[in-house]
Amino acid sequence: MYDSLKEIREDDTTPPAEKAKMIVQLSDAFAKMKSIARQEDPELYKRGIIKHVVKTLGSAIRDRGDDRLLDAFIETVDTVQDKLDVAL
Repeated sequence: MYDSLKEIREDDTTPPAEKAKMIVQLSDAFAKMKSIARQEDPELYKRGIIKHVVKTLGSAIRDRGDDRLLDAFIETVDTVQDKLDVAL
């Protein structure tokens, strides 16, 4: 989805009104896919969200170059991992 959105935004040949329509259609399709995935297997869906959040935060912390902060992040995730899916 993010790659498709990026392609739409970077396309210089498509008029802005058509880009807006394409983005709305993409958003609608994405929302429908999320709804179906959530209904198909709610536990798997929650775990996918958790995995994405942890991976994104971990990457952002790693990119800062502070190994102590990354170590603290990993330690915290290890400590609370059993509670993560309860929050969703």
